[in-house]
Amino acid sequence: MTTVRSSVPLLAVLCAFGFGNATADDLSENVVLNTFRGLDSDGDGRLTADELLHRSGNPDRHLRDLKLFDVDGDDALSAVEFSAVPGVVEYHTRGALPDPFDELLDAAMAAMDESYGEWDQHPEIRVPVGVFVVSLVDSLGEGLSIRLQEVGRQADPDGDGQVTRGEARDYLKRHLGITSPDGERLRQENGRVLNWRKWSWLDADGNQQITKGEYLARNNTAWGEKTFTEGDRDSDGQVDWDEYSNPIWRHGHEDVVVTFCNADTNFDGLMDAEELATATPAWRQRALPMILPAFDDDGDGKLSLPEYRVCPFGNFLCSWEQVKRDTDRDRRLSFAEYAYDKQNFLLLQRLYFHRFDRDGDGWLTQEEFAFELQPSHALYRLSVDGSKFERFWSNEKLPDGGSPEMSPDGKWVLFDDYPRGTIVRVEVETGLAEDLCKGLMPSWSADGRHFAISSGGVSIVDANGGNRRSFANGWGAQWSPDGKSIAYTLNGGLWAYDVESGQSREVLGKAQHPYSSLYYGMGWSPDGSRIALKVTGGGKSDIISVSMRGDDPDLQVHFSTTSELNHTMSWSPDGKRLVFSLREPARNRLLLHQIDLEDGGPPTIVPGIDESLTYLDAQFTPDGKWLIMFAR
Repeated sequence: MTTVRSSVPLLAVLCAFGFGNATADDLSENVVLNTFRGLDSDGDGRLTADELLHRSGNPDRHLRDLKLFDVDGDDALSAVEFSAVPGVVEYHTRGALPDPFDELLDAAMAAMDESYGEWDQHPEIRVPVGVFVVSLVDSLGEGLSIRLQEVGRQADPDGDGQVTRGEARDYLKRHLGITSPDGERLRQENGRVLNWRKWSWLDADGNQQITKGEYLARNNTAWGEKTFTEGDRDSDGQVDWDEYSNPIWRHGHEDVVVTFCNADTNFDGLMDAEELATATPAWRQRALPMILPAFDDDGDGKLSLPEYRVCPFGNFLCSWEQVKRDTDRDRRLSFAEYAYDKQNFLLLQRLYFHRFDRDGDGWLTQEEFAFELQPSHALYRLSVDGSKFERFWSNEKLPDGGSPEMSPDGKWVLFDDYPRGTIVRVEVETGLAEDLCKGLMPSWSADGRHFAISSGGVSIVDANGGNRRSFANGWGAQWSPDGKSIAYTLNGGLWAYDVESGQSREVLGKAQHPYSSLYYGMGWSPDGSRIALKVTGGGKSDIISVSMRGDDPDLQVHFSTTSELNHTMSWSPDGKRLVFSLREPARNRLLLHQIDLEDGGPPTIVPGIDESLTYLDAQFTPDGKWLIMFAR
């Protein structure tokens, strides 16, 4: 067994590493260099500046190309170097270009070699997978909820409990974004990169196949069907990974080298702030002020091609344009708050975090990286007819709230302050709030004398939060309108607890449905005959309802979606509608939606809400006059 030294942290080496020249790869046999031969007037196998100027087109562009693609620095282009210039040959047969990520990988591997006792000199060393996982996770910093089992699977793919040097190098490739989480190469030698983020976005159900329906749902344009047909090379109605990554199909790749060259309008071989802004689409403009300071390694106020290829604009692995939020409201971002994907590409994200952290204090301020302060949740209410919408409670000292529920007499609202795992009671008239007990998802009894909670099982407590009585090892307790039953989930099934007898019965067993998860936040119908809940499976979420009477669960599916769906379901007082929060694509936020249970049409936005807010849990009040909700 080998021990891990802490003297050579992997991240520190990566973050300090600069980019130099590397040897170009051999030219592919497919590349035709007739143009090269015609320009090489002296036949020495090199194109000088004078020879390049005989090319048609802008002479400044040709001299810029000499500067960009002269890898060995001899003031001329070899056949290999010339083949890498965009426009010389077809885009998918362009020649190789040194990749700065290869240097990143070498630097990371060198640090790992030293940490494991000169591993490169002793490749026979095998590192126990547990040691490898712990040391990698420690190097990434605190706060990440990383699935250690998945880390171990990636680092030890043959499952023998030992990590070889080759396996370690492959692991680094995955987390630098050189390969995908499954080990598929994402970076072509000619500088084109596969758009992993788009692949994940298009493959809505996550089955590693993009169906025509999935593609057109995301590309509903005049050319969408034609593009899909071009990608579906075997005409089986879907694009698999091999087809998506085929170099000939343009729509799986991003040509970072071409983007850089097109942006370089003054042909100096660099990208200045104005050129960077012009090359950056509107949805990425927010990040512009941070890119140059973080990735301009030589401090010349511009980005070189290698610098651009390393920065987030040159990589398509995560939704870098996503606005990050300071969730703990301390006016700075930790790495856990910054991370876009908390399981994949972790080394690259950590490198980016370090680059943005210009003062090196381990945090990102708003001067270093643009982010939003997490707004406080507030309680709102909407009249059932949609004519009145108002905020009626907020408290900066209690900024996070969920699962609100009004007491039967209308005097109190219970909710959970979920970061603390605490049930809070608010007096509606005064707005005064007090902690009652530990727990989540409070649900009032019909008489208002008790409420149910979830915390280490499901329990009943008195209205003041005392006298806790556990009744099952379940989750998501929801009291029925008549006060006789409490629904909850347990072992993949739906159960009902009879309050009078103290007995539970299974309403819907795990074997009686196809779903992987049944969610809390269930909503009873007003007459107590059915209950609605969110379920997930097969890459989608459904809203179903189940009969709570008799032996037949009578499972009905009311809505299916691949969009983000909140868990809380609320049945309208007249029994005709279900209200829930669903991500609205045009506004890219969770808005309250409703479905009509009689006509079965698609969800519509609840009339009367403020569509500039993001909505979480919503519940109708017992008197049927209001819909109360948390929003921000």
